[in-house]
This record gives sequence, structure tokens and C-alpha cells, in this order.
Amino acid sequence: MRSFWVVLLLVVGQVDFASKRWRPSSAEVREALRNLTNVVALAQCELARLLPQLQGAESLQERGRRLRALLLEGIEALGPTRPAPFGSLQSRAVDVLTLHYIEQMTVPEIAAELSLSRRQVQRDLRKAERLLAELLAGAQAEASGASAAPIGGHSCGDMAEEVARLARSPGVVSLATLMKEALDVVAPLAEARSVRVSVHATEEELPPVVADCAFLGQLLVQALSLAIQFCSSGLVQLRAQVADRAVVVQVDFGVVETPELKRRLEELAALADAGGIECGTSVAARRATLGLRLRTSVAARILVVEDNPGAVELYRRYCTGTGFEVVAVPDARLVWDMVRVNHPDVVVLDIMMPHVDGWRVLYRLKQSPETQKTPVIVCSVIDDPALAEALGAEAYLRKPVCQSEFMGALKRCLGAALGL
Repeated sequence: MRSFWVVLLLVVGQVDFASKRWRPSSAEVREALRNLTNVVALAQCELARLLPQLQGAESLQERGRRLRALLLEGIEALGPTRPAPFGSLQSRAVDVLTLHYIEQMTVPEIAAELSLSRRQVQRDLRKAERLLAELLAGAQAEASGASAAPIGGHSCGDMAEEVARLARSPGVVSLATLMKEALDVVAPLAEARSVRVSVHATEEELPPVVADCAFLGQLLVQALSLAIQFCSSGLVQLRAQVADRAVVVQVDFGVVETPELKRRLEELAALADAGGIECGTSVAARRATLGLRLRTSVAARILVVEDNPGAVELYRRYCTGTGFEVVAVPDARLVWDMVRVNHPDVVVLDIMMPHVDGWRVLYRLKQSPETQKTPVIVCSVIDDPALAEALGAEAYLRKPVCQSEFMGALKRCLGAALGL
């Protein structure tokens, strides 16, 4: 997603916008940013009316959530392409927007944080808002006619949009039933290609999994269809093995390595990833293996320590359909007891909070034998990963946090203990 925004930033100056509707103003962007924490108010902003990619939303809440995601991704895209110190000239645009509209700091507070005059902060905010308006103008032009670069005949935007529509109803589903239905669907293809599909799992062995039923069913069909079409040995083996809090579905078949096989495997892995399902593929010694890792009905518990409701809502949206249960606590003074008693699988920790800052929370969690093994991800506008690492944090993310970074950090922290 970041590369998409960077391209738009480079080309936006070359686009000749014919009317006002093609170029959101700084004032309209400012109005929307002020309503980031209120999705209904955000959906009723003038900016929501201008952007055509929001018009298909089924409700005000959905329109507001889409616009908020677009704004947050745009803010992230204003950051430097290479790491730069917090508050530096290169990162100033993303820093002031994040502090003011995401962290909800006042201009005097930002001035103190960045060691700038209030007038300079005001100038930086107005400049950053103009840049964001230009990015959104480019995104609108993209949605209104320009097409993304195709991959395998389909655009990345088309795939993401299609998956977003499909995978909206995650729940506990029967993997055994979905596997049986997928086998029934591909049976005519297997017969036509003289390929036998051998199943090494029984319904009694397989627990329910957390997934969108329609999406997982389609993914299993596509995996089996690919295996049957490229199978060179006449035999496709389908296995399902239970791991801790996960089930690994594996499709194994003999192949002749070709560029087309590689492309199809990559497309299937990208499709799975877009739907929040981990997929691994390998081709070696004339055999191909395709694996899907699915969560069982036991949800991972994520404790989000954050006093900003907008950030909490963002993390909830990122975790939708993943099997992660998000519990938020706005008061850092309550964290140690919650971790000690409730045993969350991972803690997502902000630093700048009232009463007790995140550094002291992290120190106490890692010093106590009762809580020191709980993984902690620090998410903050403060740029100090070295201190976070020294205090024992397993990961450090700089706000604003995009979904791929957030989910990647969660998976790394949960690791083998959660079967990810």
C-alpha cells in the first residue's frame, strides 16, 4: 500500500484536475482529520462526499471507517522513504499530523515535544494538510479511471477489494466439512486429468477453525485445483494436522517446475494473505507443497494499552477476521494486574499516556516473574526502539502503524506458541 501512495505523490503534480471535485482542499482534509475518532461524523464530512471510492459504503459507519483508513495510510505515506529521526525536517509532516490528529496533542504540546515555536508548528500542520490533500486527489483520480499495475492479469486493488467484500463474516467453521465440499467441487477436474486425491485426515481429528466460511472454502478449492492441474505424478495428497491452537492443511504433489507454476503459487499465497490466512509454498526435488495455517476456535488475546480511542478502533479493525480478541485498557495503572490475572497472549503498549507512561509499565511487566514472559509490542510516536529493546519489548512500531506491520509484529510475538 505504501508504494501505491508514493507513486501517487510523485505523479500528482502531473495530473490536470479539471474541477473542484477532483482536488480536495486543505480545509476539507482538516475537517476530516478532526473527526478521526468519530466514524459517523467522519462519514458526513465534505471529503467523504468528494471521494468516489467511498460511495459504495453500505452505511455511514462503513464509509467513515473507509475514509479513516485512507487518511491514516495517507499520513503514513507522507513519511520519508528512509528512516529519519523523529521531529526531523524529513519526517515533520507525518510527525505533526500524527501528534495533532492521532495522539490529539495541542499545538503548544507539539511545540514543546518537537522543540519548535507554535507558529512553526502551525505552518508545518498547514503544509502537511496540503500534501495530504494532494495525495487524496491523486487517489481519487486513480479510483476514477487510472488502473493499478496488473499482476497475473488482475490489479492488486481489485484483489484486495474483492477479498474485503468476501471475508467479512469470520466465525467458527468446520474444516472437515469445507474440505469435503472442496473435494466434491474439484472431483470432475481430477477425473478429467486422471489425478487421484488422497486425504490423510478424518472429521474426528479436526477441530473447528476461525475463518470466513466462504473465503476459506474458496481457498481450499483453488489450492486443490492448482495441485490437480500441475500434478505430474497422478497423485495429490491432502493432509491436515493439529498444532497448538492451529491446524495446518498441506497439499503435496509431484510437479515439473515451470514459471507458470511459480506464478500460480505466488498468486494463491497472495490471495490467502489478503484474507488473513498464512500460506507457505515450496518447490523442490520435483515436488510442490502448499500449506495453510488456520487458527482453531481458541482466540489469541491481545491487550491494547492505549488512551486514544481512535488508535484502539484502528487496531480492532486490523484484527477483524484474524481470530485475535482485542481487549483495550485506557488506564496504564491497571495493566500489571490485568496481565497477571488474565494472562493475555500479547500486550500492545502506547508510551505517551496520562498517570503512568508506557516505559514504566514495560519495566514493571518485564521485571515481575509473573508477567515477564508476556510479549510486549510498543506502538508509539516516540522514536526510541533501543530503549524499548533494552527494557524487554519484543517489537517496536512507530505510529501511525499500518496493518501489515501490526499483524506482522503480532505473528512474530505469538510465534510457535500460537501456531502462526
